[in-house]
Amino acid sequence: MDGVTDAAARTMAIRYGRPDITVTEFVSVEGLTHGAVALLEDLRFGEGEQPVVAQLYGTDPASFREVAAIATALGFDGVDVNMGCPANSVARRGAGAALIETPDRARAIIRAVRAGIEDWASGASFERLIRHNKVRRIVKERATPLGGATRRVIPVSVKTRIGCDAIVVERWVNDLAQEQPVTIALHGRTLKQLYSGNADWDAIGRAAESLRGSGIIVLGNGDLRDRADAAWRAHDYGLDGGLIGRATIGNPWALAGIVAETTTRLRAAIEHAELFERTFPTRPFVAARKHLHGYTKAFEGAGELRKALMLAPNAAACRRLIERALLPMAA
Repeated sequence: MDGVTDAAARTMAIRYGRPDITVTEFVSVEGLTHGAVALLEDLRFGEGEQPVVAQLYGTDPASFREVAAIATALGFDGVDVNMGCPANSVARRGAGAALIETPDRARAIIRAVRAGIEDWASGASFERLIRHNKVRRIVKERATPLGGATRRVIPVSVKTRIGCDAIVVERWVNDLAQEQPVTIALHGRTLKQLYSGNADWDAIGRAAESLRGSGIIVLGNGDLRDRADAAWRAHDYGLDGGLIGRATIGNPWALAGIVAETTTRLRAAIEHAELFERTFPTRPFVAARKHLHGYTKAFEGAGELRKALMLAPNAAACRRLIERALLPMAA
């Protein structure tokens, strides 16, 4: 999720949720190929995070090819193409969920991603693969320590929705299936719905049925509360698994199906704030606040603490505020 699943949040998810796999925030392929080196911060992952998948978005197949090669060089275990984001800033230029309406372009993008992965695996040089000098230099610096020097073919997956204005999921997944992505993950809402209403799991189930026998892994997404909920939905709708997103904000234990005690959550909030600062020393601390908001719920005085944390300028201030709140709980 953009602005949410950064490297710090994923590390917390691994420590307390033990997910089978993690996925980065989405990265604009056009932005990176044109030299927006700040986007490489979204393609960071930490020790112990693997398997981890790089999520990309955009509309230009040539840019997808280049950034797929970059992701492979950096040591990612897969590349996911975002064809599901409903944000107006993304969809109005034909990216994200808007690709549902342009299946030929969507298929060309999948082919381009696979070609970029194969470019790296076949031994192509950084100079050949990466056009922008500064991007190339940074990727070269990061590739070796992250294990990206290993030349290997990694899988391609797609994250998408069940339609744009109307549900067209059976037609759509069969369009995608022609390119044989390893996985198709489906969010049970249309682009038009954004995040309103309830996810349509019946539509996800119909898509899974239409892909039966294709060899493609089908995952469901939308309104999943925790690991048990994901397992139940997967079983009932004939899926291979589920993706849990918003429920993990300030609650990485959802991935493990654990309900953490208030004191555990608050101590983890301190840990998360400090981890964010270490991971992104130049990034504004405001980006960590949505997670702090999530950790501080359902206890006496939670509202007041949340308000104070939303104004905290750094991790040290968060620690002071939270430790003060913990004092009466330890009495």
